[in-house]
Amino acid sequence: MGWIFFVFAWAYALFEIPGGYLGDRIGPRKVLLRVVLWWSFFTAVVGCVWSYTSLLVTQFLFGAGEAGCFPNVNKAFTAWLPAHEKVRAHGILWLFARWGGAFGPLLLGVVIVQVGWRHAFPIFGLLGVIWAVFFYFWFHDDPMKQPGLNDAERELLRGNASWPPAMRPFRGGRR
Repeated sequence: MGWIFFVFAWAYALFEIPGGYLGDRIGPRKVLLRVVLWWSFFTAVVGCVWSYTSLLVTQFLFGAGEAGCFPNVNKAFTAWLPAHEKVRAHGILWLFARWGGAFGPLLLGVVIVQVGWRHAFPIFGLLGVIWAVFFYFWFHDDPMKQPGLNDAERELLRGNASWPPAMRPFRGGRR
C-alpha cells in the first residue's frame, strides 16, 4: 500500500504546477472539468484493476489527472468572490476536503456492502460525471458572462479580473 500511495502522491506533486499553469492558459473551467472527468474515469477504473502493477499505474495516472484542482479553484475564487469572502471560501473548501477524506471511506464501505467493491468505484465515478455535466452548464470563468447574476452581484464583482493581464490565455505571438 505504501507504493500505491507513493505513486499517487508523486504524480500529484509532479503535475500540480503544470495543472495550475494550464488553468492560466485555458481557464479554470476547462481544467476543473478535466480534473473531475479524469478523477471520475480513474475512480471507475479502480474497480477494474487486475494486478498490483495495474493498480500502481492507475494510481499514478489518477494522481497526475487530479493535480491542478486547487490552483484552479483558487483562480475561480479570484474571479468570483469579493476580497473579503475569499478567506472564508478557502476555509470552507479545506474543511470539506478534509471531511471528504474522513467520511468518504465510510460511505464507500456502505456502498461496498451493498454492491461489492468492484461495482462501488464505477458508481462513484458516475457521480463525478454527473457533477461535471452540471458544472459545465453552470460555471463560467468570467462571472460577468454568468446569466443568473443580478446587477448588484455584477457590480460587486466588477473589480475582480478573471484574467489578470499576466495570466491571459496565450494565443501565440508576444504578450
